Amino acid sequence: MQVKVPNQIHFNPGSISNLKNLNVKNVFILTGKSSEKNGILQKVIEHLPTTIQKYKVSSSISAEPDIESIKEVVKELGAFNPDCFIAVGGGSVID
Repeated sequence: MQVKVPNQIHFNPGSISNLKNLNVKNVFILTGKSSEKNGILQKVIEHLPTTIQKYKVSSSISAEPDIESIKEVVKELGAFNPDCFIAVGGGSVID
């Protein structure tokens, strides 16, 4: 598996709409359980541009995840092969 560090990180309000300008088709969304429970994840999904063909959500990351949790997410990423990665939440998800 190849890991590519992005040359652009979008984090401003409305940044999800930038995906349509970046020719993104497949999106991997990584979040924690709290973003799922409080409705933020659903808002992100609702704002995905119509140009997105498919997306996958992984909400398995907890605060201070252990190496096994990270390996599991890396496996999911490899299987899905996204064009773009969206981190919804705090430091653990973003890291």
